[in-house]
Amino acid sequence: MPQRRKTEIVQVNLRLREELRQRLSREAEKSGRSFNQELVHRLEESFRVESLEKVMERGMVEVTTATEGAVGKMLEMYLKDLTETKK
Repeated sequence: MPQRRKTEIVQVNLRLREELRQRLSREAEKSGRSFNQELVHRLEESFRVESLEKVMERGMVEVTTATEGAVGKMLEMYLKDLTETKK
């Protein structure tokens, strides 16, 4: 079997509880995404959050109110969203 390119789009089968499917469907509609786009968005976001949490656990990033620059501001906003989402 030939190896796929990393950018290749592939189809997968997925089994979900109906309750979860309905929830994802509602969120997709709210966000203006298709059901598939919502699934991909949420999966990709989970990897970004996981990576950020690992960086924070290692103490490699310190966020304070004195953080300067666009990257610092973006990180502060992202962390705020992350902590509000987990509540």
